[in-house]
Amino acid sequence: MLKILFIETGGYALKDLEQFLESQGYFTMLALNMTDGLKVAMEMGADIVVVGMSDEAASLNAVRSFHLGGCLGDGLLILMYGGFGAPEAIEVMDQMKADVVLRFPVDPMDFFGHALSKQKGVTDHGLATVLEEVRDFIIMTDEELQEVFHANLAAKEVLGFPEGSMDLAGKWLRELFPKDLLNLLFSSIRDALREGRVWSGETRLVQRDGTRIPVSVQVNLHSAQEGSNRFVSMVIRDITELKRTQESLERQEAFYRLITENTSDLVGLFDPKGDSIYCSPSYEKILGYGTWQMDGQGLYDFIHSEDRERVRGVILSALSEGQEVFLEYRMV
Repeated sequence: MLKILFIETGGYALKDLEQFLESQGYFTMLALNMTDGLKVAMEMGADIVVVGMSDEAASLNAVRSFHLGGCLGDGLLILMYGGFGAPEAIEVMDQMKADVVLRFPVDPMDFFGHALSKQKGVTDHGLATVLEEVRDFIIMTDEELQEVFHANLAAKEVLGFPEGSMDLAGKWLRELFPKDLLNLLFSSIRDALREGRVWSGETRLVQRDGTRIPVSVQVNLHSAQEGSNRFVSMVIRDITELKRTQESLERQEAFYRLITENTSDLVGLFDPKGDSIYCSPSYEKILGYGTWQMDGQGLYDFIHSEDRERVRGVILSALSEGQEVFLEYRMV
């Protein structure tokens, strides 16, 4: 299993990319500064080291101090640059002698394509293995989404990709999506690709057993080697569990809102500074303030002046110590 170390030096965070690769089953490590990154590289080793860099002085100084010595071995060094081409940054990048230089933002699949294909010792077969092992459905088609060139193992097993026939494969791709959405969906994707844009969105997919699942889809147009035709990659992710979680949270929110909006108690949410986030309708019933009047107001604005500083001190102390407190005070 590939071990990938991410080292942040300021300016741009690598956590999203690190979490994506971790979700795909790779062993990832994230260091928030160069000192910790070099320590991890020495102690645990890494097949790939990814260093994030911006135009900020602190980031450039950290990258200048970067010396892996022999701890990377035959591994790959990738520089992720998120600046605007400042001369100092260009100079640092030249000094780094990285195997791959990528600019922010980078699509995870482009990371696979640019980084893993150039890794020392990783062949085309190795890259294909990576694409096969990811849990997302990966489908490669022509620009018009008519012919299917390749589908990874997940797509074959879950979605029932038909082997051996281009005609069947093209028909299969169209049957993956509900008929009432197909024409509009494909038209939107084609328009985006013609304009050079990445298309992304959510829809539903029809599995081989006929059931529909919610998915997120990202579609990219790629240029192959010189003289070759361009091709399209579709990265499709099953978001069933995400949707269930969202629906559960929405039901809980509706439930608690029903309680708070029908109780005679004063129920309020305030940020750590005391500014109002939510106040129940009972504020209007008891204090005479409508919820619209509470916008922009704070917790302490409605506390009697003689009790205000005492309450403020107790609350700030409880927040700093992570404690729950019970208070009595007068409101106005």
